[in-house]
Amino acid sequence: MEFRTKKWRGAAGLIVLAFVLYCAAQNLEAIGKGIGMLFGFAQPILLGCCIAFVLNIPMSAIEGYLRHTRWRWLKRWSRAFSLIGAVVFIAAALGLVVALVVPELTNTVQLLASEIPKFWSWIQKWMLENEEMYPAVREWIVGLSINWEQLGKQVFQALTSGVSGVLGGTVAVISGLFTGVVNGVVA
Repeated sequence: MEFRTKKWRGAAGLIVLAFVLYCAAQNLEAIGKGIGMLFGFAQPILLGCCIAFVLNIPMSAIEGYLRHTRWRWLKRWSRAFSLIGAVVFIAAALGLVVALVVPELTNTVQLLASEIPKFWSWIQKWMLENEEMYPAVREWIVGLSINWEQLGKQVFQALTSGVSGVLGGTVAVISGLFTGVVNGVVA
């Protein structure tokens, strides 16, 4: 008798599981939104855990050094001083990385911008020299001429025009900044 009861409980459990999975499949969009909201609420907490993990490494080293000092007041406040020291250390490290990377990145972009026209003319020259291999491409390349200054002006004009696009972008940046500040404070 006990074997049959266990069998029925297992079958009933499978039926309930199948019903739950069917309902979940019918409401995937609502479930996705719910999971997204859950991750949105958990984001500041996860960010705080990441910050605590990163700050703990230099903080432990500084605190270990301060605990072996002979000044009593420094031993008493070693946790606070080590936290401040860790924040200063991480900020200085990030500032150093930004100071080293940003100038090189701008140099690379400027170099690419100056070399693209030269590369394009080299491609045209090569295609003209090898026209017997690619006759259709030769006609296309000969007929194609790019005015790089005019193209740059058009790109700049497209980027600077469109007040609605700029206004929408500004609102998006401000809301993103506000969300980032709130998440940072909560973290």
